[in-house]
Amino acid sequence: MLRVTPIYGSRWKSQGPAPVGSCTLVEYADVKVLINVGGPLAHFDWKSLPQHDCLVLTDSTLESMGSLPLYCGSPSSTSEVYATFPTVKMGQMSLYEYHANLSLDGGRPPYSLEEMDDAFSSMKTIKYSQTLYLPTREKPRLSITAHRAGHVVGGAFYVLERLKDETSVVITSTYHIAKELHLDSSTLLQYGATPDVLITRPGGPGMPFLGQLYQAKKLKPPLVSQSQRTLVEHILSVLRRDGNVLLPVDASGRVLELVLLLSQHWERHRLQGAYNLVWLGSMVGNTIDFARSQLEWMAASLGAQFDSPGKGHPYALKAVQLCTSIVELDAILANGNPTCVLANGLSLDHGPARDLLLKWADNDNHAILFTDSSQCHERPHRHQKIGKRTPSEKPALRENIETAGGPSKAGSASSQEKLPGSGAASADHQEESQEDDDIGAAILEEESSDYTTSYQLLCHWCKAKMEDREMEDSVNVDVLVPRRTPLAGQELKTFLEEEESTRLSKRKQEEEQAMLREVELAKGRLRLGDEHQGQHQQTPVVSSEGSIGNKNVSSKGAGGLSRPKKKSRFDSSLFLKFSKPLHCTYPAWAHALFAHRID
Repeated sequence: MLRVTPIYGSRWKSQGPAPVGSCTLVEYADVKVLINVGGPLAHFDWKSLPQHDCLVLTDSTLESMGSLPLYCGSPSSTSEVYATFPTVKMGQMSLYEYHANLSLDGGRPPYSLEEMDDAFSSMKTIKYSQTLYLPTREKPRLSITAHRAGHVVGGAFYVLERLKDETSVVITSTYHIAKELHLDSSTLLQYGATPDVLITRPGGPGMPFLGQLYQAKKLKPPLVSQSQRTLVEHILSVLRRDGNVLLPVDASGRVLELVLLLSQHWERHRLQGAYNLVWLGSMVGNTIDFARSQLEWMAASLGAQFDSPGKGHPYALKAVQLCTSIVELDAILANGNPTCVLANGLSLDHGPARDLLLKWADNDNHAILFTDSSQCHERPHRHQKIGKRTPSEKPALRENIETAGGPSKAGSASSQEKLPGSGAASADHQEESQEDDDIGAAILEEESSDYTTSYQLLCHWCKAKMEDREMEDSVNVDVLVPRRTPLAGQELKTFLEEEESTRLSKRKQEEEQAMLREVELAKGRLRLGDEHQGQHQQTPVVSSEGSIGNKNVSSKGAGGLSRPKKKSRFDSSLFLKFSKPLHCTYPAWAHALFAHRID
């Protein structure tokens, strides 16, 4: 019997999408397989998770493994966690990026870095076409085989086959049957074309709006080559009018396709001197290093290019400048060239993409191009109880987004920020003044939108597209901005105690290292513990009685006897004990007595 139980993330709401991430329990052949632990969902009760035999992850995105550290720390977790090698490595980059973005905003991530490392260290890597047999401690009843799903490097769909009658079930979340620049097409049509049951999901979080456009034939599914040409044309059209382009991207998934596409175009047309191409994110250096070492998981054409003499590595990215902070980006922008920035932070609620949205809000020549709707979902804090605000919580900023009305799919958009109280004083413009007062004003998080900034922009564009009109010149969206409040009370006391403890520990280590250096210097000066410079050897010597024996003979002479080995009298432990300064204290009357003592 086959039983599929959605744990979370599989139902749609009437007013919008479900929370990001999904988790599904599949029971087949008396074996329970858990598919994905997306998120991160800190509010979910992980103790209530049903018992299962193993966990398999389909890809490295937050939608598939964002809650992995929370899952591994729960009592319901299992040690049998399987994923492909790129999923493990790129998943680390995704979670590290998410943790860094929240921490830099002053927030509190739902898990620590140590919990993340422990979760990934317990995972077991598999290859494509590798078969697992479950259960592992009993007679196997079910086989699980991973195959290439496309979309992201290391992405996989799984074929579950019951060994009793060879009936099969195919489980896949996101797949791509077309060949791309950095990935070959999915093998779903080869290995999963005729299953008994297919378990998948209908599109991403933006499906309620985008699905209506496809049903009404307002949009047509474009070809890969056509989408690539359209994206490059829109980017260059903005750069030619001296504007900057912001492309919100994920940390280690689809960004590899975008950065390779733009890098090849920049190098082919020699655009480095005219336009800047930047990849901005806290983990971009590590991500590109992992990508360069995983060519065997990518398209065959990239491997052939690497093996060809003189062509170099396909991910050398000579035209791309890597930045880890806004400060480094400002140094690049100082040359005055228009810039295309691939910034991490798809939701526009956190990360450098949100920072650039706020920074470029006063210039309508700039543009925002969306290529991924996976983070167009409900804000995570809406699932939690709204109680007393902490210093780490962030108020929302109401931004006025003026769209350029371009023909791009997501709309070429720029934001213009106005200060409160900047409206006209006349009675005719009183209504406009009141509207301007709301723009740029800080509002409570409870008053902000239930959905991410990227979802709000996508919603405005889809509504305009459904009505066969251009997007409004000005739309209002809520942007979460960090609010850094000075520590006070118990938090300040705890922070000072931790800092003092760290300082004393560091000072103690420095003193121990200094003592060890003194020990080595003392040994060198006194030459204590050194062995005799001459090498000793055993040479047979004939005694007067005619017997043959072995005696120590120095290398300086065949017949000379060596000196006895000198025993070192230097004890390093005593040196450490008596060389360390001892500070003695005396009572006040003793100081007074010593001061007036007459010899």
